[in-house]
Amino acid sequence: MPKKLTVNEVDFSLSAVGLERVGLYVDARTPLLSICLTCNRFVNPTVCHIRGNRGGCGYCSRSAQHFAQRRDVAAKKLAAGNQKFCRSCQTTFSLDRFGERIAGSGNIVSASYCRECNAKKAREYYDPIQAQKKYQKDKLENPEKIIRARESSAQSRLRKGPPPPERIREWRANNRDYVLAYASRYKKEHRQFATMLERARQAKKRNLTVVKITQKQLNDRMSMFPGCWMCGGAKENIDHVKPLSKGGAHMLCNLRPACQKCNLRKSDKWPLVLATKSYPLLKLS
Repeated sequence: MPKKLTVNEVDFSLSAVGLERVGLYVDARTPLLSICLTCNRFVNPTVCHIRGNRGGCGYCSRSAQHFAQRRDVAAKKLAAGNQKFCRSCQTTFSLDRFGERIAGSGNIVSASYCRECNAKKAREYYDPIQAQKKYQKDKLENPEKIIRARESSAQSRLRKGPPPPERIREWRANNRDYVLAYASRYKKEHRQFATMLERARQAKKRNLTVVKITQKQLNDRMSMFPGCWMCGGAKENIDHVKPLSKGGAHMLCNLRPACQKCNLRKSDKWPLVLATKSYPLLKLS
């Protein structure tokens, strides 16, 4: 039977593996409540395991294994000369053109096909009508599945990070017709919001204050007014109360709905004065 260690010896053994004792030490085979100094999690190792190099914080060790795995994959890529053969298009590319996948062993390896071939195969096998039906069915019958899929997708994006700018520019250059068609369709479907994006771009060029505005925030702001803020008419346009040309900021508090007539009449006038009978809410000098 191993001799009982002193408290100082136990504390020294714990500090060697990055732990600090919290609970009372009983003997070498009883779990000892400790806190990890790296991740601040509570663990319960035994002193026998720690002195036999088999104990410590399991969370940190798993993270270390994950990063070591990624490091080994990167080393293998470097040793292979950063080249791989795509079995679909029968072409050799640099490894930057291949994505990553998790193998059956749990290791992270490069994908079998290049990104372009993967996207092409996905488009061939994707049926938008069936996918929408399946989504609506799962949304009603199994909402937990939808939540898990969203969380998994978010974690995947965080792990991989955003695509490099050069790859985004290359894709936009190779799919220029699609980009232009999408931009035109978006402007027609979201006319007011697209106009606000253009105004924000102009404000940035003039070094004015620009606060990012979402579609929902803009809709909520416009719903606060029953009609045109100058005459009470129809809400046809979105007006900057203090015009950008006069140093006005592009933010929600400077935006109000206006009818076409008042918006054209106001133009870039500043400052504004009180209203008269013809314009009950505002007088345009």
